[in-house]
Amino acid sequence: MTEQERAVAEAKAAGKAEAAQEAALKLAAAEFRARAKGRIVNPDAALKVLDLAKLLGKDGEPDTKAIDALVEELAAVPAPPPPPGHVPPGPREPAPVAETDFIRQIRRR
Repeated sequence: MTEQERAVAEAKAAGKAEAAQEAALKLAAAEFRARAKGRIVNPDAALKVLDLAKLLGKDGEPDTKAIDALVEELAAVPAPPPPPGHVPPGPREPAPVAETDFIRQIRRR
């Protein structure tokens, strides 16, 4: 094999490896979206900050155990509080009249 043929073969191998890595990352993202559906409010926002390479196994395929563990960890975050200005309804009965009512004591004097 000549030097030029060897360089072409190395370039082909590097191209295949890069394409396989890119495909594996896309597959890991799709697997994350599928497992996070209904458990995480916005999985796409989480994917923007995640290092998808950490979700791949040694064989280059998505590691479903790692993805499940990550989804469990992210789903454990409590829901945000209600928006400001929302006051839940309370009891609708009048407060009991007490003998120690300050205004009634002043009026008696």
